Amino acid sequence: MRTLTRGVVVAEYGIPMGQYKAARRAADELASQLREAFEKAGVPDYEAGRIAGRVSRTGCPYVDLGTLRVGSASKVLGALLPDTANEPQTDATEQPTLPAESFG
Repeated sequence: MRTLTRGVVVAEYGIPMGQYKAARRAADELASQLREAFEKAGVPDYEAGRIAGRVSRTGCPYVDLGTLRVGSASKVLGALLPDTANEPQTDATEQPTLPAESFG
């Protein structure tokens, strides 16, 4: 999405351009560090790459983590809480299974 500017104010948000740029820089820097941490935890590039810096309409910086597959979320949890690493992890491609029963 393209941001239109009028002088020093971001027209889309109505905040000073300097405030927007500072917030965006902070959000992008943290997003970059989080992408690196997720990749070190074993999250594939195509999922870690979804992490992006954002700026709210009030100029507050945010980081959008996106959506992770269960296997990737388990890897992140294992990196954040190492004591959960002994618990079984679900493969990101694993599908739920149902017991086989006859319907006839």
